[in-house]
Amino acid sequence: MIDLHTHILPGIDDGAGTLNESIKLLQMEIDSGVKTVALTPHYRPSADTLKDFLRKRKDSYKRLSAEVERRGLRIKLILGAEVAYSPDLLEMDIDEICYEGTKTILIELPPSHYPTLVKNVFYELLLRGYTPLIAHCERYPYFSKNTELLEELVYMGAIVQINAGPFARKWQNKRRLFSMINEELVHTIATDTHSVDKRPPKLKTAMKVIEKKLGIEAVQRLVSFEL
Repeated sequence: MIDLHTHILPGIDDGAGTLNESIKLLQMEIDSGVKTVALTPHYRPSADTLKDFLRKRKDSYKRLSAEVERRGLRIKLILGAEVAYSPDLLEMDIDEICYEGTKTILIELPPSHYPTLVKNVFYELLLRGYTPLIAHCERYPYFSKNTELLEELVYMGAIVQINAGPFARKWQNKRRLFSMINEELVHTIATDTHSVDKRPPKLKTAMKVIEKKLGIEAVQRLVSFEL
C-alpha cells in the first residue's frame, strides 16, 4: 500500500515535531502494511516562497532519510506537498511540489467556502498536463451539501483523496463517506497523519471498516490507486 498524504517530515509544519516522532510514525506505517509513504508537508503560497519551502523540505528530508537508512527501515519515501489552493499556482513552476516523478499535485481547498475560480484553475492545470488531487474531501462542507460540485471536478479529471481517520472513529457518522466511495467520487484513501497521539496512521483499521461495509472490491479500488 501507499500512503499519499502524511505530515511525517520532522520540524517543517504542524506534523511530526522531532526526528524520533517521524521514525515512530514510519514504523506504524510499516506495521500497517504500507510500503511507500509520500511526504507531503503543508505549502501555503501566501505564507512562504517556493524557494524557501523547498529548502526546508530538502533539509528535513535529508535528516529523515539518513535515519531511515541507519535503522534499516524497509519503507520507500517519496517527496510531495499539500499545497493550499490558490489561483497563483498557474503563475508558478509547480513541478517540484508535485509528487516526485509525476505531474500530480495534492491540493487543499479552503474549508470555509467553495473557491469561485477553482474550476478554471483545475481546468488550466489539466490542460498543462497536471492532475489535481483534492486532499481530504470529507472535510469540505460544501461537497457534502452539494455533491454536484465535487462531481464536476471529478468529471473534468481531478482525483479525490479521503482520510482514513473518520473510519477508525466509532462516533463518526460514516454514511456520507461510504456513499462517496460507492459513487466512485473517491479514488484513494490516505492517513493525513500528523502525530503519534493526536492523528496516528490508521490505514489498516480504515480498510477493515470499509471492507466490512462495502466489500473487498471497494478496498482494492482504493489501495490500487497509482500516481
